[in-house]
Amino acid sequence: MQMRKTLTNLWRKPLRLALVALVAGCAMKSAPPLPPALKYPEFIYPAVGQTAAAQAAAIDRGWRFLQNDDLRNAEREFAAVLKVIPDFVPARTGEGDVALARQDYMRALDQFELALRPAPAYTPALVGKGQALLSLNRDSEAREERYLAEGCVWVFRVNGTWSRDAAVGGNVARFINHSCRPNCWIEIVDKTIWIRASKSIRKGEELTYDYATDGEQTIPCRCRPGCTNRF
Repeated sequence: MQMRKTLTNLWRKPLRLALVALVAGCAMKSAPPLPPALKYPEFIYPAVGQTAAAQAAAIDRGWRFLQNDDLRNAEREFAAVLKVIPDFVPARTGEGDVALARQDYMRALDQFELALRPAPAYTPALVGKGQALLSLNRDSEAREERYLAEGCVWVFRVNGTWSRDAAVGGNVARFINHSCRPNCWIEIVDKTIWIRASKSIRKGEELTYDYATDGEQTIPCRCRPGCTNRF
């Protein structure tokens, strides 16, 4: 019996040590101080009102992680606040800043728009949304130039803010060719592009529409023999 107790104690000691090590390993990382030079100086601190002290502390930790380029822990802090208060504007803005730092501009824009719904004048989210839109436009222009150099037109400008890249998950409509004498026209409803028939179309007839491109017009049109236009 004594030997059994001794063996049991020997087994318990390593187990206790393992549990202590596990708890220590799971301890939350403390936020570092702000660096002398902020990693993202263009971001605006997502200020919190005086009535949310606990949330303010988490936002501040998230901000310090963010400006030290520790995006994983920054996101953890902001997400923890959103679990408690799903529509907490500063935390939602912080999520947008993290996405912007990761160059995930679509997610950043979604987060900033969610933040602005309950608080349309919240400056950090307004500035972040503007930064996300500028980044999206720059990215869209770079893609468009690359496609044009290959003789392709894949980017469709929906409005002054949004573009659609048909080379990324586009449906079969992306294969509709340009024509200077088209049988279809384009209608944009919100951010959806509709292709409408402009005349009666025979069975088996190719669908076409006028791409109406602007810029240098470098691609020769081949919509019909002898066409000298460019788009």
